[in-house]
Amino acid sequence: MKRENISYLVVGLFVIVIMSAFFVVVYKITGRTGPADHYFVTYDNVTGIKYGTPVSYEGYQVGQVEHIKPVRTQGATQYRLELAITQGWQIPADSIARIVASGLLAAITIDIQEGESPESLAPGDDIQGRE
Repeated sequence: MKRENISYLVVGLFVIVIMSAFFVVVYKITGRTGPADHYFVTYDNVTGIKYGTPVSYEGYQVGQVEHIKPVRTQGATQYRLELAITQGWQIPADSIARIVASGLLAAITIDIQEGESPESLAPGDDIQGRE
């Protein structure tokens, strides 16, 4: 009888450990790994961009797209993207956020091209966007 109880205990612990590892892996894969600052960029066309699209700074991944909101201005629709960037990351004020794909079949990425301004954007500011 005692061996059966020990077997059940071992199997139960194994299942709990595996499920915990699964949830940790899913948490890491979603890109939500820590505190972030939020910046905004506006585009006329957001083909291929969705929640979770990677955001890189000169090729180094620093965040992801959090929200896409259509905004109607002057008879045209533009799309305002909210970018979640690693907290404390300094972005010069004249930086440009471009929509890029490294190849024909590659995933779309928003790449922030570093500017030369000594002033940095504050969280909540708009980054100039180019398509």
